[in-house]
Amino acid sequence: MKTAKALMVRKPSNFEEVLKITKKYIEKAESVIVEKTVELTDAAYRKLIDNPMTKVFGFLKNQGGIEDGKMLTIEIKCKDRPTLLINAEGYGYARYLGIALK
Repeated sequence: MKTAKALMVRKPSNFEEVLKITKKYIEKAESVIVEKTVELTDAAYRKLIDNPMTKVFGFLKNQGGIEDGKMLTIEIKCKDRPTLLINAEGYGYARYLGIALK
């Protein structure tokens, strides 16, 4: 497993909300554990960022949680798009969504 850094936003309505909160509170970003990486098509990625609370993302079911005080996340990649980090806390939607920081 690897680690990454992100500001994880709880129950975001869309990507713009996550981006806005990340820019405003970037100093509060924290280390998270990346359990696995998922590559999405551009269409699937857009569907995810447009409405991350939708329960249509089966790969998120039973994923996430906290271990040793750090969130367990799935890394979401898509060509030419920002890398996302999701802690679903076992649900099938992006309960916590963050943008991987470099």
